[in-house]
Amino acid sequence: MKLIIYFITTLVLMINTACVHSQSKDEQIISMLKEFYIAYNAVWENATSYEPEEFEEKVFSLHQKYCSNKLRSRIKKLYRTYKLEHDLLTNDFGGTDPEKLKESLSIIRDTTNKNGYIISYIIEFEAPEIPREEENIIRLTVVNEGGDYKIDEVW
Repeated sequence: MKLIIYFITTLVLMINTACVHSQSKDEQIISMLKEFYIAYNAVWENATSYEPEEFEEKVFSLHQKYCSNKLRSRIKKLYRTYKLEHDLLTNDFGGTDPEKLKESLSIIRDTTNKNGYIISYIIEFEAPEIPREEENIIRLTVVNEGGDYKIDEVW
């Protein structure tokens, strides 16, 4: 009987530990993504206050820290064609008001895609004739590369 109780207790502890570990992984990834999007948006928001070389250095530094080798390779190919005219990581909507971004930034697990997350935030269009707000939605996957979670694909 003692052996059965020991076995059940051990099994319950193993399951609970696995759940805590899984939650911790998601929390770490969501925290990383939030940190990235706030920092990345800040660079785009202040783009005109930097020299072009300094701006590129800041953008590429964030890519280095938060993006996988595979994604950085894809971004480099896009950069050769479009320079910074196209930004895959924001669907070309970087430079949102920092407070609006922090208020509206949502990061949730995409249950339809392995390692997938859905990022969304409100962007403001300040067109004189029709100012409006829209939700920017970015879908991405995250991988563990070198012990750190990194953005691997974006669509």
